[in-house]
Amino acid sequence: MSLERDELHAFLLSRGPYPLEAYDFLQRGLAHTSQQVNAAPSSQSGVPFRGGHISGQQLCFGLRDLAISQYGFLAPIVLAHWKVERTKDFGTMVYTLIEAGLMSRNEQDRLEDFGGVFEFDEAFSQRELASSIGRG
Repeated sequence: MSLERDELHAFLLSRGPYPLEAYDFLQRGLAHTSQQVNAAPSSQSGVPFRGGHISGQQLCFGLRDLAISQYGFLAPIVLAHWKVERTKDFGTMVYTLIEAGLMSRNEQDRLEDFGGVFEFDEAFSQRELASSIGRG
């Protein structure tokens, strides 16, 4: 599927509650996660890197890290504003981008890979944010 810019925007907005900024963040998160995973054979989450492919789990952790890095203590507020409230929302957006031809998947990938990777309340708690920001 190849869509023009306006068609793409309409397509993305028709697929769920997520604004275009959330999809932009997701694309930046994919690049961020790819860099992270390529730099180290095993990510912080303990999910091993499998030669050029980023798993749903790895992407979720990379998106969490990027949100904290970019938005600090506002990360959970920004994500909630975008209607991103659980890791499965990341997966829904990924599969929308796959349908639009902007991302790809392999035979092992499933939407379910994004479900319950972590709880937003815990990952973006004040304690976790303070700890992550302190390390950054």
